[in-house]
This record gives sequence, C-alpha cells and structure tokens, in this order.
Amino acid sequence: MSEDNYDSSGKLSNRLDSVSRHRSEREFDINSDIDTNIDVGPESDETKIQATCLITITDTDTDTDTDISLTMTHNNSNIDNNDSAPSFTQLRSDGGDPSVRPPADREEPVGEPVVRSDPAITGQRAREAVEFDPTDPAGITSAAQTVQAFSENTVGADDNVYILRGAAACAALVRGVGSYKQAVERAGGDVSISFVRKWARVHDLPQAIRRHVARGDIAPTAAKHIARVSGLDRLDLAWAVIDADLTVREVRRIASEVDNDTTAAEALAERGITVGSIELSLPIPLYRELRRRASVENRPPGQIVSNALEDTFETD
Repeated sequence: MSEDNYDSSGKLSNRLDSVSRHRSEREFDINSDIDTNIDVGPESDETKIQATCLITITDTDTDTDTDISLTMTHNNSNIDNNDSAPSFTQLRSDGGDPSVRPPADREEPVGEPVVRSDPAITGQRAREAVEFDPTDPAGITSAAQTVQAFSENTVGADDNVYILRGAAACAALVRGVGSYKQAVERAGGDVSISFVRKWARVHDLPQAIRRHVARGDIAPTAAKHIARVSGLDRLDLAWAVIDADLTVREVRRIASEVDNDTTAAEALAERGITVGSIELSLPIPLYRELRRRASVENRPPGQIVSNALEDTFETD
C-alpha cells in the first residue's frame, strides 16, 4: 500500500488507493474504532492497558460487513495511579465528556427515550417507551436482551420507533459493559460488532435527526450512514435527505466521500444539491410583504428571510 494512504499524522487513511479500491469494480468503505480497557492491579503501581482496534470493511454494493479485530496489550508497573491519570471514560471510543462533543452529537443521557416517549411523535405508544440505564445492572440486562432480539429482526422490522429502541439498547449496552466486544458477548447469539456499532451511532445522532427517523422522513438505514460522518456534516447530510429526497444508496455513497478534505456540502454540490436551499410556504399576508420588501430593497427574498432568522436564532 502506498504512502498516499497515510494522512499528515502518519495514521492509515480510511480510503484505499484507486487501484485496490476499484480493482473489482466494486466499492468498499473502511471504518474503525478503538476500544481501550485499563485494569489496575492489586498493587497501585500495576496497570494493564489493552487497546482493540475494530475495523469494519463494508461492501457498498451489497451492504455486507467484514469485521477485523486487532488487539494490543501493554503492561506497566511504573505508571502512577493518581488523580491526574486519564479515566476510562476519557479514553473509550463511545464516551467521554459530553461538554466537549460537537453540537451534532446526542446531548441527552444514553438510553433515555427522549424521542420515543414524546406523544407528539409516537402517540399513545409514548407510554410504552423503555429506558435502558447503562449504570443499572437490570438496565444492561434488558439492553442485552433487546439487542439480541433486534439483531434477529424477529419483530418490528419495519417499525422506525422499534428500530430506535434497538439502537438505544445497543448504545446503552456498550456504555454499560465498556466496549463493543464485551457488548457482543453479553448480547449473545449472532450479534456482531459492526451491527452494535452502527446502531449505537444512530442513537448518538442529535435529537433533531432522530425525530425525523421516528416520523419516517429519514429511513433508519439512511440514518446509519448519516451517523458515519461527524460534526455539522451530519446535519447537512440529514437535511439533504429530506429536502432532496436522497435514496439510501445515495446517502451511503455521499457518506463514503466525506472526509477531512471533502465536506458533505461539497459532496452534495457535486450532485447538483445545494445545502441551504429549502421550499417554504408562508401565510399570504407574509408572502405579500416579503415580496414587497424584496422588491423595494433590491434584495432577493431569501436574503430577507435569512437576516430575519439570524436575529431569531442568534446564529453566527
């Protein structure tokens, strides 16, 4: 593999070179996560650090996954076990300090049925919403059972709210047991790491996107690919699904193109989709006034609406 596959920090890029990527005229996505476990021995100066790199190779034509797991263990008896040492939650790939996460991530506690319990979204079913508390052994057990049933697709296959429930169970189980590998072992059956990881990421999407999934505006399979990108690219891609009526296949391909050099807006623009373009219906009096002011002030209607919304939303 050529040096072009490495980024400026020396890390292996998620993109294969053009020869290996298209050799069979098929495209593949490579996604990786690192689970880190820190075990402190009976002696305060004995520490074992184990890092597992979980790599998933996805055939974008068939949407099938191949999981590869690489584990490295390091024992060190000279590490000071003091308050300044990084905690497990700071190092784990599925957690960390919520205050430093980008605004396009979930802000509510993991496992809490914020969307599923909203009657405006789910109606009478809101009372049936289940919470998976990752700090409660009973909640972890419930999450493990739900993940196994969810993976078997025995019930609720076409029910978006049920799928969000399964996604919540995946995220809560990972948070509760500490890693994807342990989550899969706890769930049992044919549950795979890639399955748990994909749906846990859907649970980590911001509430605004999850609400559209529950309403049926965004297909859960499309949400899986939206969740693969991070930051504001998630929002841009999600709103494009609604405004441009993107198919799941299109979402998957766009998500594969988004990286440090290509934003979602740029990938969408290559397909003739402009992020920020939206069709609005206004009450007739407001429509008349908007058109009048736009004409008198020699400005397009969109600019007047944009200025008004900036004041309302207090955006930068």
